[in-house]
Formats: sequence, structure tokens, C-alpha cells
Amino acid sequence: MKSEVKSNAITVEKVVIKSFLVSQEANYSGIKITVQQALCKWYNLFNQGKHLKHANDWLFPEIPPEDLLSNLQTDIELAPSALMDEFITHSVILDKEQYIRLVQALLINLSDCLFLMEDDYKDICNQIENTLQFIGNLFYQQFDTDSRITKFCLYQFCECSKLKLDYWQIKLDDSPLIDTLKECLEDKFVLPEKNITYKKANYLKYLLQEIESATSVISENYVRELFVYNNFNSDCFINYEIELIKTETAKFQINQE
Repeated sequence: MKSEVKSNAITVEKVVIKSFLVSQEANYSGIKITVQQALCKWYNLFNQGKHLKHANDWLFPEIPPEDLLSNLQTDIELAPSALMDEFITHSVILDKEQYIRLVQALLINLSDCLFLMEDDYKDICNQIENTLQFIGNLFYQQFDTDSRITKFCLYQFCECSKLKLDYWQIKLDDSPLIDTLKECLEDKFVLPEKNITYKKANYLKYLLQEIESATSVISENYVRELFVYNNFNSDCFINYEIELIKTETAKFQINQE
């Protein structure tokens, strides 16, 4: 990662940051670095202090930012094939589930570091999502669905859902049922401690897809039955049900009724 060069009899340290995985392809005979080790190095690099900037100056003036990002993206792209190779040939990995979940956590943390920085990292965040999806599909038995999704994924999910929810709100005459879905997404996004897990995200995506598939005949009763059938337990929906009960009981004349 670092090398030294001599200039005027003075040893000067020069920082060199390359792709950790690309040099191991083909007939590489040295000690191979694992995907977990490579991701750990990248995460430590981007998680230092003010990340890679200091006083608005690039921390490594010898390295063009685009080169560093290109090398990082290369490693993210190589991670799926390197993972498969590790499980076929690498005898060091004794606990498959623990290893997959560690790689998953590193990818999520690395994505969150990049998401908090600049728009330059959007493409890499997208690539990380693709890698996480690959891992989730191939290693579904080991993938931790109780882990939180990345901030980038949550942001994209909320943005994609916003137009749908606004449209359904108009279609259902401002029904509070749509507010129940907004509550699940907006509160989680505004308050970082209220994370959405992969399991919950898939659950919400399913509900959105079910509502979207019935757009031509959508009704408040349809959405309510969908929520009840799928055990939708948001506070807003519970309050909605309580108001329905109050409305019905108000029609009775005496307590016995």
C-alpha cells in the first residue's frame, strides 16, 4: 500500500493505493488477501477522521481522487467472484455464516461512509448494492436479513416510494391509511436510530407492490384488508383501526348494544 522513493538523498514516503484484489487474478502465487481483508482496508481508509479530506484539501495529493475511486470500485466488482473462489479453494474460512455476515457488515459500513460524503460516490454505492444483492441471492442461508439496509438503499427506497404514496393519497382522498406507510419510511429516514432491516424492507416492498398491482381498482377497504391480512402493525394503522371502532360504537344508543 506504501512505497519509498529517494529524492536529494532524502527518503520520501509515497502513498500508493491500488486495487487489493485485481493483482491476485490469473496465476498469482503470493499470499492472497481475502475479500474480508480487502473490504476492511477500504473501510478503515474511508473511515479515518474527516475521511479523505483535510481542510478541504485532498489527503493524498499524489493520488488523483478518480484513481482511488476506480480502484475501490474494481474491488467491489471483483468481490462476488472472489468470494466464490474463496469458498471453493480457501481452507481458512471455517465458519461460512460468520464470514458472509462479516463481509455483509463491511459492505454496509463502507457504503454508509461513502453516502455521507459527496455525489462522486453514488456509482460505487450502487455497485455495493449490486454486490449485497448477489451475496443475498447466492448465500441466502447465511445472509443476515435482520441487519439494517444501507443509508443509500434507504434513501433510494424512500425516494422511489414517495411519488407512489403521493399518488395513492390523492386517489384515496387523503386516506390516513397511506400515512401509515409514510410513517414507516419517513420516520426511519429522519431518525437514524430507527433502522429498516432487510426483512422489513422486503415486507414493505411487498405491500407496495400489492397496492400497485391493484391501482385500477384501489380502494380504502382493499388497502385495509391487505394490511390486516399481512399483520401490518404500525402505530398509525392501529390508531386508524381504533377510530373505526369509535365511529361504529358511537352509533349505538346504550352500553349493552
